[in-house]
Amino acid sequence: MDKCTPSWDNPSTMNYEPSTGHWFMVDSSWLVMMTASQTTGQRGEDAAAAYLRSLGYAIRERNARLGHDEVDIVAFDPGERAVVFVEVKTLGRRREPDQHPSASFSGIKKRRTLRAARKWVSEHEYGKGYRVDLICVIGQQVVEHLREVNFSY
Repeated sequence: MDKCTPSWDNPSTMNYEPSTGHWFMVDSSWLVMMTASQTTGQRGEDAAAAYLRSLGYAIRERNARLGHDEVDIVAFDPGERAVVFVEVKTLGRRREPDQHPSASFSGIKKRRTLRAARKWVSEHEYGKGYRVDLICVIGQQVVEHLREVNFSY
């Protein structure tokens, strides 16, 4: 990547506007604005992707859009030979001792994640095993990896 391309890995292309709490990725040809919560989410997804790579997973896609739905990370688990659809829930920092990122993985979000996984499988004509995982991040630290999320409501 050349040093002019905006990137989370190239801080010289990032500007923070304290009055609005927005980060801006700047290049001479375009500008992207992110809120503080989007920045936190992006950093959580980066931490989750690095964690999955450390386990030997191959990252196939990030922020895969499937109609109105999205999957944060699509990965391949070589140990189980399965595609893994990963939802990442991130807290920038813990405000309460019992606060946990998984609390925001609501029934609606579970249904949308499963629907997105099924769409991906159908669109890619993938006929082998797959599962949905939840990775919880606080700050930039993975604190929990829930495999095969339970979809009972």
